[in-house]
Amino acid sequence: MKFFLVKYSINTLVKQEPIIPVLIGVTATGKTELLEQLEQKTLIINADSRQVYKKMDIGTAKPDKALLARHPHVGINVVSPDTRFDVGSFVELVLDAINSSELPCVIAGGSGFYIRHLLYGLPHTEEVDPAIREQIVCYLQEVGSHAAHVRLSEIDSVSACKIHKNDTYRISRALEIYEQTGIPRSEYPIMSNPAGVFPHEIVGLRCSQDILVDRIKTRVEAMFQAGLVDELADLRHEGYSLKDHAMRCIGYKEFFVEKEWCNGSHSSSLFDTIKNNIIVHTIKYAKRQRVFFKQFSNAKWFDIQDSEKLLSYIKAMMN
Repeated sequence: MKFFLVKYSINTLVKQEPIIPVLIGVTATGKTELLEQLEQKTLIINADSRQVYKKMDIGTAKPDKALLARHPHVGINVVSPDTRFDVGSFVELVLDAINSSELPCVIAGGSGFYIRHLLYGLPHTEEVDPAIREQIVCYLQEVGSHAAHVRLSEIDSVSACKIHKNDTYRISRALEIYEQTGIPRSEYPIMSNPAGVFPHEIVGLRCSQDILVDRIKTRVEAMFQAGLVDELADLRHEGYSLKDHAMRCIGYKEFFVEKEWCNGSHSSSLFDTIKNNIIVHTIKYAKRQRVFFKQFSNAKWFDIQDSEKLLSYIKAMMN
């Protein structure tokens, strides 16, 4: 599949068939399970802001080895957990992959922020001076995300209302832009029309809240059974901590904030507490995802009970 560039820009890819399906849905709705049923070899472009990190397999629910072997993936195991990976890096990675692939492509994931900027274009914010970036990193480490969020609300209340107080990445990004330019992040225009990068159609999987909560509980339990505790122990042994952005992801931060675990405790009651916190945080995250996906007003939604119908719909787009 080729989308030839006149000039390397998000707005200059030439539209050609076939249509690329963009599969969205909140966490645990079964997007990966659906893609496992694709018979035709397909390039799966992963739109997940956590699965880009290496060594974080279980807690981010990465596809299993069988699926990775059957279909090539882009956006998985891209950088180490101590490396910053942002939406601009994601967009560049995806456009390179689509332009060079001879296979049909599917974009799938729950990171609406990544998908929106891929399809609608990146805001025209200025590059941030590395010294300012380091200054903001030190500030976040010193005062914590909640205090930084209060600071953001003082200089950019619009952005602060949209960014969760625990979302250290977006808080730091908004503070960086203000320190660099003196202009609040919210005053930069958000692209509201498709950028025309490639022909696509957005489709989504959804389910009722009760079913979703049960699926999240089942998934988190499966993660612990698959060795999540050992995965975290390995990461801590390698020196990773909450100073690394990747360790603030759900499924990881819940370990690092527990002093008992950091001090070597392996009590069952402690792990029960961590497990419950992961479930609670995942449910809250899914709620935020659902709200964000409302921005994709042209999306065609399917209930998870109609996943076979959605699969047929995706196959038809790719042919």
